[in-house]
Amino acid sequence: MEGMSLIKNQFLELLDQDEEFRLAVAAKLGITAINQKLDKILENQEKLWLEVKSLREGQEKLWQNVEKLWLEVKSLRE
Repeated sequence: MEGMSLIKNQFLELLDQDEEFRLAVAAKLGITAINQKLDKILENQEKLWLEVKSLREGQEKLWQNVEKLWLEVKSLRE
């Protein structure tokens, strides 16, 4: 058991001190691929929010035009 504890401590020390080792372990565990997928998801989410903003702006313009049309209808009825 003592040997396993030593190996664990060395492993953790390597993770802390050796970036190349840390990246290799992350890749082996699939963490690198997961991070890349998360980055892509965040990028797509940002694009969606920009699209939502654009749609809201378009909707606001439509409502303004509807309001103008109703004012014209009202003035024609008078």
